[in-house]
Amino acid sequence: MTFFVSQSQADAVKGKIDNTLHDTQTVINKVKSEVETLGTTWFGNQGAKFQEAMHFHVEDLTRIYQETQELAEMGKQNIQEHVGADA
Repeated sequence: MTFFVSQSQADAVKGKIDNTLHDTQTVINKVKSEVETLGTTWFGNQGAKFQEAMHFHVEDLTRIYQETQELAEMGKQNIQEHVGADA
């Protein structure tokens, strides 16, 4: 399927992708911070066990985010390849 978009449309899509990635990274950072805070204060002696258990979930979030970044870059390249005069 062939389609064309203007450069401004492509830039808008790429901007939305970048904003979404930034928002996602912000959420992951907040989760990491909350795990650290809860592990050291709220759960007392059980904090270390909580942090250890949550560490794997945070690693999964980070891995998924990295994979999402790669897919987002591919998407941005793809949309850029469809910039054309017919848009």
